[in-house]
Amino acid sequence: AVRAVLIDVEARGNAYQTNTNYGKAKEPLLAFTQFLRTFAIQPLDGWKSRMNAAMTGVYQFYYLENTIGQSPLRSDTVFNFFSTDFVPADTHFDNNSIVAPELQIQSDTILIKFSNLILNSLWTLEKNRILEENPSLETFAAGRKYNQHNYVINLDRELQVLENSLDGDTNGDYENINDTSKKDTAVTTLISHLDKVLTGGVLPSDYYTALKTHLMNINYSSTKNKKEALAIMRDAIRFIVTSSAYMIQK
Repeated sequence: AVRAVLIDVEARGNAYQTNTNYGKAKEPLLAFTQFLRTFAIQPLDGWKSRMNAAMTGVYQFYYLENTIGQSPLRSDTVFNFFSTDFVPADTHFDNNSIVAPELQIQSDTILIKFSNLILNSLWTLEKNRILEENPSLETFAAGRKYNQHNYVINLDRELQVLENSLDGDTNGDYENINDTSKKDTAVTTLISHLDKVLTGGVLPSDYYTALKTHLMNINYSSTKNKKEALAIMRDAIRFIVTSSAYMIQK
């Protein structure tokens, strides 16, 4: 059965990748969990429960449904969060007899909140960023409460991809980040890596070019190389995770 799925024409055929009417919109919750899984989510041990107990091995997603419109086991009915025959109010869907159930819970507000959730994860709950501002993860966790999202993601792999291309090593100094030529090569390598792990290599060339231009214009002082590397990483990931190439699964 697994072999049949993997060799099916829809899984192997290039025609489906280029067909604009083919694909499935990701539910916000699945888009978020894919992001978390990609960047090695782990529990943030030490955050405080409602009873002020230090929590270990426990993830906290605080009222996620208020942020992205979904949360596990929080559907109003047993039939999921949306109708299977929902058709968005757009003539393209009517003209092509296409349904898009997942878009029933999507809105401009949800899109903005989803983008902010990704940014918060990368800015507040990423291991390297936390250790830039705190002596340890334990110290950071001790100040976290139950009414916050509590988990930690890890961009070590992505930072190593960037620095290895930039400097030829992974010692954490990002020595050549102010060298435009080397930065150009490193940013290209980073986007290619993220394109592979997040979208399966289908990021459109025009989006790729626009993203690279933006990332090349992120600059800090020469004494803050790692901060610049982390800023590049945050924007690269967030702008891919909020793109249609990521949000539409083919």
